[in-house]
Amino acid sequence: MCFDCCDREGSCTEFKGVKITDKVLQRYSPELKEAWDTFVYGFQILEAINEHDGLIDRKSIPDKVLEAMALILSERIPGYKYKTGKSSCFMRCALSKMTVE
Repeated sequence: MCFDCCDREGSCTEFKGVKITDKVLQRYSPELKEAWDTFVYGFQILEAINEHDGLIDRKSIPDKVLEAMALILSERIPGYKYKTGKSSCFMRCALSKMTVE
């Protein structure tokens, strides 16, 4: 999972976070895998809609996507003892594209 903050090889060049590879993703619980699917799909749609408007307004994000984001941010990344979703490159990049509440 990468945004434009990652290089062609998928290394995070800007946010220096943990890359959520398919291997890591498969180690999440079914609930967390679903949360990732919900968040990524919802966020990509919002990003496309807001492409020319700058930051995505958090108030415009559907509750289901916000709930998925909150769950991802709070849960530990499989294989990383002290890192939660807050440490993932993908979430760091996504959060940088949103307004602060």
